Amino acid sequence: MFRFSIRDVLWLMVVVGLAIGWLMDHRDSSYRLRNMANNEQKLLNCAKLLRETIESLEAEGYLWGTSTGRVSLKRNKQVPPQSSN
Repeated sequence: MFRFSIRDVLWLMVVVGLAIGWLMDHRDSSYRLRNMANNEQKLLNCAKLLRETIESLEAEGYLWGTSTGRVSLKRNKQVPPQSSN
């Protein structure tokens, strides 16, 4: 039969502990990468929706002065944006 010393058992514990630690770290890394790709896609979808919403509001006349950084939600295209003096 096999006979193991305390030293052999301790070395086995070290090797198993390192293997488990590496596997847990590797699993977390791949999970983070998948999560980042998913979040990036969500962010791109939100940006596209925001762009479409702004374009539709401008087309309906609800926004003016967006090129100067000022935005108004009044539906009056005759009122120009105030100049910054």
